[in-house]
Amino acid sequence: MRFLSSILIISLLVHCSQKYNTYVASKPSKPKFYLEKTKVGIDIYFLRSISSQIAEGEAKTKLIQKIMDNHANWFDVRLRRYLLANGVHLVNEREKADLVLETTILDMGEVRPKIFIQGLSVGLVFGFIIGEATGEPEVGLAVFIWEVIEEIIIIYLLKSFFMITTIEMKVSTPSNEVLMEKEFTSYSNEEFEETLPDFAKKLRENRVRGSLESNARDIADYLKK
Repeated sequence: MRFLSSILIISLLVHCSQKYNTYVASKPSKPKFYLEKTKVGIDIYFLRSISSQIAEGEAKTKLIQKIMDNHANWFDVRLRRYLLANGVHLVNEREKADLVLETTILDMGEVRPKIFIQGLSVGLVFGFIIGEATGEPEVGLAVFIWEVIEEIIIIYLLKSFFMITTIEMKVSTPSNEVLMEKEFTSYSNEEFEETLPDFAKKLRENRVRGSLESNARDIADYLKK
């Protein structure tokens, strides 16, 4: 069921990226990008998802927000470095840019509810179709229940054994015509963690930043094409 959902999303992304490729091909030289400040598009409920620090009550809420912002700022710096290293032309003023690059953190240590809901929606539709096709509603119900179990297991594994981060990249013209939207997901970055001292390798902050660095590198490599 998750596969069917992925197929639908991929087909939409391919259509959108074609607009971007056509736009870039029409330009006599490399397009100039303006990089917007990264936004955080997920509500983090557990401090331990993104940090090894401990806090309670209102202090915890404020600390979560502070650490989320710090991770977003850190990602901005890494993304800019990778883009420049890959020869992407960046400008400091939006008015001078051919394209605007926006990035939003969608998953970070926790998975946005939308992912779970999408999986259940596909399971519900698929279960209904199976039930109608076989004439046995209990078969369709079994398919839906399996989808619920599958989604719960996937989210548990992502939270327990991986450090998931997902970045939504949006490329548009200065007049706000969207040319491309694409998501980049990372589950870990052992190469980054190996550069750290032993005591720092297991800190939640560094595991988050390792995955964010992987996202930044993937985005820069994609735009270099």
